[in-house]
Amino acid sequence: MSYDRPTSFSQNMLFVQCPRTWYMKYVQKIPGIEDLVYAHRGNVVHHCLEQYYPEKVMTQDEVKIMFEKEWASFKLQESKLKYKKDETWLMILRGMELDLYVTSTELKIFYPDVVAYIDVLNTRDGIIDDWKTSTRSEHNEKEYMMQDTPTSNSLVTA
Repeated sequence: MSYDRPTSFSQNMLFVQCPRTWYMKYVQKIPGIEDLVYAHRGNVVHHCLEQYYPEKVMTQDEVKIMFEKEWASFKLQESKLKYKKDETWLMILRGMELDLYVTSTELKIFYPDVVAYIDVLNTRDGIIDDWKTSTRSEHNEKEYMMQDTPTSNSLVTA
């Protein structure tokens, strides 16, 4: 059996962790029950920082208003992350304080067998950065190391 579509890093990690789950999700298309609150939190941080960079013309107050709207749109105040709102806002502030030189955000690259997503690109200096909202731990250290390349950085971790 062959799989003709390019895959993402997270899809490949699922295959490594449990080929049967990967098969049911991506080949058989069996819907699973997923708790997406952490993904939604990551979306909030990504969306805010993508709007802030590369021009950096938004004020902190304008970014805060966007953050509040994003937080509400994902209904995170009703989730198990309801007490993590301030921590999430601090992630965005840390991202803004980095004052990066950014030429592109959220770049999607298609290779024959994989799709890659680049959060922050600085073509002037040849730097690739990745926004991270998960807490780095022994559990996910291998995944962090596999995603980072010699020219990339993980930014804004919890």
